[in-house]
Amino acid sequence: MRLNIEYNRSTVPLEVDDARVAQVVGLNHVQVGDETSTLRNAFENPLNSRPFSAFIHDAKNILFIVNDGTRPTPTAKILESLHDEISTVKNPRFLIATGSHRAANEEECNRIFGSHFHGQYADRIKSHDAIKDEIVELGVTSYGTPVRLNRIAHDAARLVVISSVEPHYFGGYTGGRKSIFPGVAGYDTIEQNHSLAMRPGVAPLALKGNAVHEDLVESMKFIHGTPIFSIQTVLSHDGRIYAVTAGDIHESFNAAVAKAHEVFAVPIKEKAEIVLSVATFPLDANLLQLQKALNNAKAALKDDGILILVGACPEGIGDGNFYELMEWARDPFKARNAAKWDYKLGNHIAYNMADIAIRYGIFSVTGLPDDVARTAFMTPAPSVQDAVDWAFGVKGKDAKILILTNGSLTVPYVRG
Repeated sequence: MRLNIEYNRSTVPLEVDDARVAQVVGLNHVQVGDETSTLRNAFENPLNSRPFSAFIHDAKNILFIVNDGTRPTPTAKILESLHDEISTVKNPRFLIATGSHRAANEEECNRIFGSHFHGQYADRIKSHDAIKDEIVELGVTSYGTPVRLNRIAHDAARLVVISSVEPHYFGGYTGGRKSIFPGVAGYDTIEQNHSLAMRPGVAPLALKGNAVHEDLVESMKFIHGTPIFSIQTVLSHDGRIYAVTAGDIHESFNAAVAKAHEVFAVPIKEKAEIVLSVATFPLDANLLQLQKALNNAKAALKDDGILILVGACPEGIGDGNFYELMEWARDPFKARNAAKWDYKLGNHIAYNMADIAIRYGIFSVTGLPDDVARTAFMTPAPSVQDAVDWAFGVKGKDAKILILTNGSLTVPYVRG
């Protein structure tokens, strides 16, 4: 079998004996209709809300909250579809929900908004800064999370939230409430919420019993007086708009989750001794994003199996303290234990990577220096082909490999 494996916005070749391939697994294929019609239908028939045109009519001090460059959200298409309505609004503002990520750069802003839209509204676009921006304190959740919100979002008379819903390795799903908390929240809000990621019940696709999700929903109650029009998209296997839900932020999110499950929850025949998980753009930007493909892959791997993680990491490690913790520990058992001692934002990533390294072997094909990969408890390989050959050498002639062509978003499960 000859395959082209996505790497750094291009592809690299891989050859594997047919008899040794358990499955090649991608996102579920779904039927996509006309994208413009899908968008307009959602705007005009929202859930528990006025149509968008009525919501935005005579709006003053309206704020659009959009995702940053690490999400595949088709923000530019949505804004283009809403251009006529937006053009009637006096001085709309746009806040990029970076959470604790860095600010969006010029290339990313052009990609998020579309170059024409960005050019027209560039002076009204800002990236959220969880540390430097003025933050308003609203209260504390039952999980002990201080609810703190960017002043710009707090003071807005109306909010329009634009997001996409896909699996999230500890939030269950992206989208909805995550655009605000942690999207435009204070740093300590994000840190405390993310510390819950090491609790039982936290997993991709999981909402019920997921402490991270439940804490975010509770945080939203502190801004219930601000009118919000939510636009949630679900993308197909080939990146087109499959579904759009709009209106009430919780109802639109829940409806989008049901559609997202049809795309991202993928049945497999059985677990394999080796799983190759490919992180695709833009979720291959750095190690912080890359490890999401590692997390999803373990659901398809037999005990004591080998994970092969593929992703370019052009930005290196990424934000957070997780790498420093692993660098200090130099041992996955020590890192996993230390992650809970004195939690700092990012420790949950070190915890997760260490836990996987304890249970499985990890080979990696990335743009990271070899010593960085080893510090992250991975064995670097010079190519995808080498990594696969090495894995077969370790697991033996009877081993089989399962290939996740979009490991960042595909959540495999054994049918039945």
